Amino acid sequence: MNQAAITRILDQAGDLHSSPHVATKVLQVVRNDDFDVVEVVELLKRDPALSAAILRLVNSSHYGLPNKVDGLRQAVALIGRRSLRLAVLSFGLVDMLTSGLPAQIYLDYWRRAFTTAALASRLKTTVDRNQTDQAYTTGLLTDLGVLVFLQAEPDKYQTLVSEFAHGRQLTQAEISTFGFDHAALGGEMLKRWGFPQEVFEAVASHHELGGARGSLSHLIQTADAVNDFIWYPASAKVPNCRQRLEDDYGIDMDGFILMTVDVKDLVVQSEEIFGVQVLADVDPEAIRTPARH
Repeated sequence: MNQAAITRILDQAGDLHSSPHVATKVLQVVRNDDFDVVEVVELLKRDPALSAAILRLVNSSHYGLPNKVDGLRQAVALIGRRSLRLAVLSFGLVDMLTSGLPAQIYLDYWRRAFTTAALASRLKTTVDRNQTDQAYTTGLLTDLGVLVFLQAEPDKYQTLVSEFAHGRQLTQAEISTFGFDHAALGGEMLKRWGFPQEVFEAVASHHELGGARGSLSHLIQTADAVNDFIWYPASAKVPNCRQRLEDDYGIDMDGFILMTVDVKDLVVQSEEIFGVQVLADVDPEAIRTPARH
């Protein structure tokens, strides 16, 4: 990929290469395990939208708490340092970058983001119930580069999005036009924002299928491939995707079909957390036929 060209696009995006102010301050505070919850709460109060997002997250079915949490202090304490760090950046970054997008592009972005995030989290539970929040957040941010393109080159990039299907067609068009694709751009953005190396590397490689088994990149690539199949059943990734699910996650053909059909429930959980409805409907018959061949 053309690193100089990536740098130019990031520079064209202006202040997008700086994390939101509140998120940056929160990150500084939660570097230590014994961070001051009160200090974090006071910071979050400066950003009502971010505070509301944190409360939606802790009250969502993702956490499954028996009683509703109304206070930020309790929410911050329940979420914990690692999840709070990822949640604050995710909500802050994505909300800022989706501002002002055309309605259809906005919905398409969230549909892919919700599906990949939910699948990544679900796949992670089959091998390790720890770090599901990291899997979810990385899945949510896989197409961050699409948003950066739309902010830096809105007219040119909207033309590409309208002409080429998301996936191989779009990435090839991006490389032809800009010298790099949205995966590389998103990974570089997250690197600048201080995300862990395994996260920005997973985002940068999410359209590939070569990640080392057990790595976050492997997990996100698999979730992205399943995402492709759910919304585009004729995807060329299907055969490799099915074999990978069975070999690495113990999910056989029937389990694969059940997981893909179940995607609506997974997406609804994300809609609940983010307050965005993507009107996702999945036709089971459209999935069963290609999945069995």
